[in-house]
Amino acid sequence: SMGLEADISFTGQRDDLKNILAISSLVLSLSSQPESFGRTTLEALRLGVPMAGFDHGGVGEILRTIYPAGLLPMDRIDEACQRIGQLLQHPEPVPSGDFFPLREMLEQTLELYEQLARTPR
Repeated sequence: SMGLEADISFTGQRDDLKNILAISSLVLSLSSQPESFGRTTLEALRLGVPMAGFDHGGVGEILRTIYPAGLLPMDRIDEACQRIGQLLQHPEPVPSGDFFPLREMLEQTLELYEQLARTPR
């Protein structure tokens, strides 16, 4: 209804996601189900591409840590659409850094498992 057919593509399964993310103006994660980690969110941010997603699950955690400008309210679609429009017109720069390094995440996970195993039931 807004005449966006030429601006939006549904590509299906792709093997070149990194290339697609790298040329994007804004990446969205709009799943109504919270993801446990939100890998696409982190991949886009590591490429310096602005990212917006619902504030829940792993996507919300990553955005709160790295790019809070991209947090979208889950239950207020008009507000979320306004924020997306703002990010498209005036994107805030994505900070650089090695956020959520794999080795550190693995060590923290193992540490939590060891702590839980030592805790009496």
